[in-house]
Amino acid sequence: MIEPFYGRSMIEPLYGRSMIEPFHGRSMIEPLYGRSMIEPLHGRSMIEPLHGRSMIKPLYGRPMIEPLYGRPMIEPLYGRSMIEPLYGRSMVEPLYGRSMIEPLYGRSMIEPLYGRSMIEPLYGRSMIEPLHGRSMIEPLHGRSMIEPLYGRPMIEPLYGRPMIEPLYGRSMIEPFHGRSMIEPLYGRSMIEPLHGRSMIEPLYGRSMIEPLYGRPMIEPLYGRPMIEPLHGRSMIEPLYGRSMIEPLYGRSMIEPLYGRSMIEPLYGRSMIEPLYGRSMIEPLYGRSM
Repeated sequence: MIEPFYGRSMIEPLYGRSMIEPFHGRSMIEPLYGRSMIEPLHGRSMIEPLHGRSMIKPLYGRPMIEPLYGRPMIEPLYGRSMIEPLYGRSMVEPLYGRSMIEPLYGRSMIEPLYGRSMIEPLYGRSMIEPLHGRSMIEPLHGRSMIEPLYGRPMIEPLYGRPMIEPLYGRSMIEPFHGRSMIEPLYGRSMIEPLHGRSMIEPLYGRSMIEPLYGRPMIEPLYGRPMIEPLHGRSMIEPLYGRSMIEPLYGRSMIEPLYGRSMIEPLYGRSMIEPLYGRSMIEPLYGRSM
């Protein structure tokens, strides 16, 4: 369970109920048999995985999320992006690559441009292979590794020692009493969930996640992406641009509590303001709330 401040935030992936209730609203994800709703304050924002149809249509494509028996597709520009978690095929193909997420029995791959990135959590083999490396996540009894280029990153959540050793450093995730570090190149990226300081420092930047009282920042290369859940600004600035999340030309920011959380995919203005603000998705020129 992740219970950030006052709400109840649970992730129970198989048969349980996975809920994220950040403050006073009701945000639930109940993947198998339940009904997964995101209700930020008083409005009704629902993802109903069983028989309903939940669509996000950013620009020209048709993105649908129909997790159990339907076909959920996200087709942002010209590719074909589908998420079908149980028996279908869940693919995210943003431009030319093939990116699939199939959590239970299927094959979940993220292949953004030319690499092969797969996540197959239960019985399959979940690999993230961005260019030439092999990155696997096999959470239950297997060995879960993220090996982006030449290193060996492993996540072994139950009984083993989960390590992410992407290039030359040593990246370990030891959730209870150990020290969980991700040190991809030369930096030191640590995740110490209870009382410590949790940092992800992928190349040369400083990426920190400090969940309780600290400031969680992700600074992947040279930019400064920060996630500051209470009063700060939550930005993801990957290389030189400012992405807060900026897919093509828009400005996409996530500032969860009192800030403004906006996703502006191309030309529209898409905002999620969970407490007192307005939660809008305005993909092109219209206004979708």
